[in-house]
Amino acid sequence: RSYSVLEFRRVLFRSVVRIVLEHGQMSLLATGVAEEEGVDRQRIRVKNLSSQKVIVAKVMASGLVKVELF
Repeated sequence: RSYSVLEFRRVLFRSVVRIVLEHGQMSLLATGVAEEEGVDRQRIRVKNLSSQKVIVAKVMASGLVKVELF
């Protein structure tokens, strides 16, 4: 993927990220590895290091992604 000059890659390919899932007052944290690069608010694939499963999460900040429940 190509990025415009104004977009700042918050998560780099194969970088270690914190995965957060919030539901009501409950908050879960995990560590993962980015399967692709991402900018703010972009959904990317991340491998959860505990389960080895690949999930989709939204880039929130540098090294931080959030799982959204639908």
